[in-house]
Amino acid sequence: MKKNRPIQKAIVMIALLLLVNCNSVEPKIDRDKKGELILKIDDLSSGNGSLRILVFDESGKMGFPDDARSAMAAFILPANLSSEILIKIPDLPYGKYAILYLHDENGNQAMDFVPPKKEYLFFLPNIPWEGYGYSNVNRPSIGTPIFDSASFVLDSESKTFEMYTSYFWRRYGLWAILLSVFRGSL
Repeated sequence: MKKNRPIQKAIVMIALLLLVNCNSVEPKIDRDKKGELILKIDDLSSGNGSLRILVFDESGKMGFPDDARSAMAAFILPANLSSEILIKIPDLPYGKYAILYLHDENGNQAMDFVPPKKEYLFFLPNIPWEGYGYSNVNRPSIGTPIFDSASFVLDSESKTFEMYTSYFWRRYGLWAILLSVFRGSL
């Protein structure tokens, strides 16, 4: 009987862990209430071009981050180096959201990559040249986050985000290509 005791303890521990994980359900959100979302962006590399901001809710999470048509709101603001850019989004129903933005420096309404996306350069990873940022992502990373990792819950009258702008290519240069090849792909 004593030989089975470690196995029994392991089974009990696994059962307890499963029980604890099953009870970790997200709190219920009162969707009738509304709050204000405040975005602060102040680390742009230049005052050229514009900021293109997309706000996604749970209904558009399948299109995040590539399909702008899935976003519930979109904003285009001039880039400004002289002061902090403050975006206020009032009357936003309580819920789960994810935000992304692009510092479109040349005004072509698309993210530019190094090397440029060309058929004959298919073997090289494409690294963003222009600045970008996501909610809940404080450091540049290889690849784009999924909705769940970039999302947050608006459940108060006001929520403020200080957004980090990543200029991945400018920060890491050729090391970015080596890093992306080493880790897989962008």
